[in-house]
Amino acid sequence: GIASYPAYPVVPLDTTGAGDLFTAGFLHGYLENLPIKTCAHFGALLGNAVVQVLGTNLSRETWEQLRSKLSSKNLFFQ
Repeated sequence: GIASYPAYPVVPLDTTGAGDLFTAGFLHGYLENLPIKTCAHFGALLGNAVVQVLGTNLSRETWEQLRSKLSSKNLFFQ
């Protein structure tokens, strides 16, 4: 089947790494055996974060926030 998840609205500063980080988030969910829609949600979260910085270096604070959001314990849907 086909699944989709909307992108988070953001004004991008630099799109470098957007596809790579989307894929990383998606695969994280996939390897946790989460539903495809959740995997796409994870990808959207990471892709959103990386386009807001110049280059691909996310701050420690941003990574901590993302880790919390990607924890299956904090999901509001599955």
